Amino acid sequence: MKSRLLVALLSVSSIAVFAQDLEVETTEVQVPGMTVKLRVQQPMQEAPPPPNQGPRQRGPTPPPVQVVGGDTFDLGFELEPQETLRLISPEGAHADIWADDGTYLGGYDVPCEVPARAGQFYRVVMSDSSGLIFDRKVELRRYNRTNVSFRGGRRERREGRVDFPALLEAVNAEAFGTAKLDVLRTADARLTVDQVGQLLELFSFSSEKVTVVEIAAPRLLDRQNAFKILGHFDFDSDKKKVKAILAR
Repeated sequence: MKSRLLVALLSVSSIAVFAQDLEVETTEVQVPGMTVKLRVQQPMQEAPPPPNQGPRQRGPTPPPVQVVGGDTFDLGFELEPQETLRLISPEGAHADIWADDGTYLGGYDVPCEVPARAGQFYRVVMSDSSGLIFDRKVELRRYNRTNVSFRGGRRERREGRVDFPALLEAVNAEAFGTAKLDVLRTADARLTVDQVGQLLELFSFSSEKVTVVEIAAPRLLDRQNAFKILGHFDFDSDKKKVKAILAR
């Protein structure tokens, strides 16, 4: 009798330990010569995720962080019952948005309004046909809509941006390298590294190509990709000059 009771009690203890993190429910177990009441717990339901905090989305890996657009964009907050991130302008731009934990919210065409989670910062990377125009972390406050807008609207958006196909055609129309360089100098062009590469292919002499880099370097929109420019030069001496220009 004692051995049976000991086995029953050990079984009861094992059940109790196993059920530590479960929801409590009382039940009775019959053992020889006695009735034992047990507090058995059932699996607890998992708490729902917080608002706007769904499963981690698969998406593109965010590019290296750049701080772009601080002097050309305005940030503002409006008191609202629901927290959203609203990108107002420039119209036609594309924006990719990541949360601080790396979750990819998605890619959006501007203008757009995106529900998000208050108390977090969101990385907004915005680009248009001319290249990268905005890359910053934006705060989302509780009970507020966060607005991101290009300062000055459409007209200012086009300042410093160039019709690149037209520029390419104008440079190519000149017969001599010096004239091609003069055309490039007259354009207040913000250029991507890939666009600089296309311009370099229009020049025959390496000295002219180095001058192209000198003109374009202060206007690069994606300086983190500047290393690609070196691929357009064959000689180490020219590459050394280009590296020095890009390091300024």
